[in-house]
Amino acid sequence: MDKETPHSPMPCRPRSPGTAALVAVLVMVVGLAMTAIVSRSMSRRAESIAQTRFDGVVDEMRSRLSQRVDAYAQILRGGTGLVLNTPVVDRARWASYYRSLQIPERFPGVQTFLWVPLVPKGERASLERSLRRLGHPDFHVWTRDTAEPRTTIAYVEPFTTVNAKALGFDMFSEPVRREAMIRARDTGDMTITSKVNLVIDDRPLPGFIMYVPVFRGGGVPKTVAERRAGLIGYVSSAFRVADLVHATLGTALRDVHVEIYDGGSDDLLGLMYDSAEELPRAMRSHPPRFRVRRGFPIGGRDWSMTISSVPAFETATADDRSTMVAVAGTLLSLLAAGITALTLSLRRQTTTLSRLAQSLQSHQTELEETNRALTQARDAALAAARAKSEFLANMSHEIRTPIHGFLGHTELALDNTLDQETRGYLETAHDCGEALLAVVDDILDFSKLEAGKLELDHVAFDVRELMLQCVRTVHLRAETKGLALIWSAAPNVPERLVGDPNRLRQILLNLLSNAVKFTPDGEVELEAQLLETHESRSRFRFSVRDTGIGMHAQTRENLFQAFFQADTGITRQFGGTGLGLAISARIVTLMGGSIDVESTPRKGSEFRFEVPLEVAPDVASPVPEQRLRVAVVDCNERRAAALARLLAPHGIDAMAVRCLQNLRGAPDQLDALVLDVDALERDRTDTPHHVIASAKRVVMLAAGRLDAKLLEDLRAMHVEVRAYPADPREIAGLIGSPGGGAPRETHAQAPDASRADPLEVLVAEDNPVNRALIERMLRRVGHHATVVEDGAAAVAAVAQHDFDLVLMDVQMPVMDGLEATRRIRDLAARQHRRRIPVYALTADALPADRERCLEAGMDGHLSKPLSLAQLQEALGALPDTEAALAG
Repeated sequence: MDKETPHSPMPCRPRSPGTAALVAVLVMVVGLAMTAIVSRSMSRRAESIAQTRFDGVVDEMRSRLSQRVDAYAQILRGGTGLVLNTPVVDRARWASYYRSLQIPERFPGVQTFLWVPLVPKGERASLERSLRRLGHPDFHVWTRDTAEPRTTIAYVEPFTTVNAKALGFDMFSEPVRREAMIRARDTGDMTITSKVNLVIDDRPLPGFIMYVPVFRGGGVPKTVAERRAGLIGYVSSAFRVADLVHATLGTALRDVHVEIYDGGSDDLLGLMYDSAEELPRAMRSHPPRFRVRRGFPIGGRDWSMTISSVPAFETATADDRSTMVAVAGTLLSLLAAGITALTLSLRRQTTTLSRLAQSLQSHQTELEETNRALTQARDAALAAARAKSEFLANMSHEIRTPIHGFLGHTELALDNTLDQETRGYLETAHDCGEALLAVVDDILDFSKLEAGKLELDHVAFDVRELMLQCVRTVHLRAETKGLALIWSAAPNVPERLVGDPNRLRQILLNLLSNAVKFTPDGEVELEAQLLETHESRSRFRFSVRDTGIGMHAQTRENLFQAFFQADTGITRQFGGTGLGLAISARIVTLMGGSIDVESTPRKGSEFRFEVPLEVAPDVASPVPEQRLRVAVVDCNERRAAALARLLAPHGIDAMAVRCLQNLRGAPDQLDALVLDVDALERDRTDTPHHVIASAKRVVMLAAGRLDAKLLEDLRAMHVEVRAYPADPREIAGLIGSPGGGAPRETHAQAPDASRADPLEVLVAEDNPVNRALIERMLRRVGHHATVVEDGAAAVAAVAQHDFDLVLMDVQMPVMDGLEATRRIRDLAARQHRRRIPVYALTADALPADRERCLEAGMDGHLSKPLSLAQLQEALGALPDTEAALAG
């Protein structure tokens, strides 16, 4: 059998015409199928993009409408300032103020600008005489019912013939207006009426009337009773909704059909505005492609907006690429089938292989280009990350430096003898500076979380001590508002846990501060519970409950998003960055937990977060065998029950009692009595004296300062007096429980900075304000300061003088603090001099900044702003530092 030579080509088997046709048809079917899939995908994507744009138009319209109404409310609030700050407001002054606002040009939709004072009972005639003297000779009060007039329209602008007819009218006599005026009076805020028909050019057109209450003395009284007593009148305006919508939405109305309703439904009786009348007739019957209904609050009323797309919008968002893809794909499929049939029929295998090689080469080129693009994108991302880090560092430094000067000088001023008014101004300024510093810290924390650079500690801590510290931090603000502040931990919650106490404190303080901020009266409660235990790791729930303003479901959905505020009204009233809850939620997630909220408007909220924490190995403290019987008497039953739970781990069986009457005849059977001072003062019988005299031990708890006489009487009866929030360990120690002890340290105690001889301190600081501040602070605590303006001058000063301490700024001209520290260390090594402690005193507060300072040879890091207490603490620890360094 003959063998083929190595170079002999393999014979090509010809394909039959039927096989070629079958393959060509298969290519065409596959091409058409792929074309259909791609075309459908592009059509869906185009639909999604159009829907997203439509939703954006809806949200922008609703936002712009709310903001425009708020802007109009500000005009009325300006009118309240004119009324309160002008001795006599006559007709000419009111008209002049109206003209200065340029309302027709700048604020379309405002039909009238009114001053509506109250008509005091029995003073109708005198008010009429007064207003006649002030510009209306024929003024008289008139009403629509038989009741005595409550209000009257004193001034109206513009003073047209139609508007003049309303002069003297008692708006309180009309039910719709009366409801809005009562709501404005009781809430102290701007309100609007339900839908009213305003007669303009002899045509009744839908509109509403806005009222801003004016209270005697300015500001808004705290309680409803005080607001009712302090009301002197209203600044009011009537608005036509059509003009308001046109001025606010403008050209956006060409692309959509807008309907606005007063109330939560689309009832035609509540229809305030319908843009259909302004659309071409052909568009009115056009079925909309997109339609959405959104509700939103305005001036105490619930409005809803129904927005539908019109052909102009749908044409602008139309995407014909799917049709083009379908046509092109079909043609390409047919072409591919023809080419395939032709190729197979002619058996041009060489051409097919060549095309395959070209296709592979093309793909290889695309992959190389893709790799280059990915490399460039990676480099750009790294550069952006570096730029962001540098920006954060610079922002921290530039903001903290002036805050340091501001807070430091304010603290020094408060340490002097001042009159009460000046001290109040300075304390307010100091609080504002602390608030600004908190905003900066929030932004830095959020940025670190965004960059994934926030690391958690893993240390043991006392959970009840941490909760007590948090509650005591917000206690002063709660006491100022008259809120009851309650905290408790279930008896099965271990004393010591392992985790990050600082971040847990940050979360609790944020939730407690928000609860106090948004609660006008009632109580705020913090509670800890043990949910489950698995080996050494347990899951705990922390809850913060309040009786505050609450929130709607839509607000709750977005609450943990960064920079979110419930609404612009709350932002103006309460302030805040909108970062606190977002940071708390991310820290909880970083801990491996979850956070949520339940809330009801005007009834309160409850924030809960669950986190896993380890139980400290030294947690097994012996439970006292001896159990004491104690009664906790408090008018606030929840606070009494909470304290009873806190006393349980200390060997105390406590029962919560609401009033002293329930203890008559029982005190001698108890080991001790814990009594709230309010329960004592509210009982006007002889029961308190009987109970206190019969009890073996008595601890009195008070939320504020006690009357000196009462305090003297209590001490005479050997009653121990303590302040809220109560420390259960201290109370247990006072009543003699084996599980009691010394009270926890709720604040870090600064070491004693007093010395027999003053220190010689070198201060290197380029900012003249901060340079003067540090010098004064050192002089205030009895030390000598030498100040220089840059790092080079600091090195020269150390070479000529032996200082006890160097406070070194980092960012300075000529030579920065890091290089200056390195040269000081080199100088000491060459001349065999002792090592002078060098502390960084800088506004660079990021962890990387601290590490750079220590790497440069510094011994400590003090962040600006630096308080006097922090400076004393650093100076007090200085001998220990020197001893450690010498050893």
